Amino acid sequence: MTAAYRTGKWTTPRREDPCHRSLGRRGQEFEMVPGRPVGVLVCGKDSKRDHGRDVALALAGDLNAIPAAPGAGSCTGTATEWYDLQFRYADGPGVGVSVRVGCRPPVHNGSLDGTGEFPQLRALSQGG
Repeated sequence: MTAAYRTGKWTTPRREDPCHRSLGRRGQEFEMVPGRPVGVLVCGKDSKRDHGRDVALALAGDLNAIPAAPGAGSCTGTATEWYDLQFRYADGPGVGVSVRVGCRPPVHNGSLDGTGEFPQLRALSQGG
């Protein structure tokens, strides 16, 4: 943290599994995906696919439009599908959003729980 303060840049550690949730980004306590991401990695069961700015911004817009409130990411029900979305930014840490189809609430970003459906995630997580 001291280095980030001194240099004015925040670097996030690289993880072996790129689908692992990001550390978090300022503003994620107010929006599912704050700011303007430059890309998103969509991870599903046994699949993952990276997308650029256009898909990231569209998906961020959809996620930011759902009803959301502070929450712990708990799941009532049984998840039938599971997606992890890793949003990247030009600078600073990313935001990880989990979508658990079949859970209530199904969407969580580490700070907020949200309710919405995202049928496009299966296709976005697969190659092509």
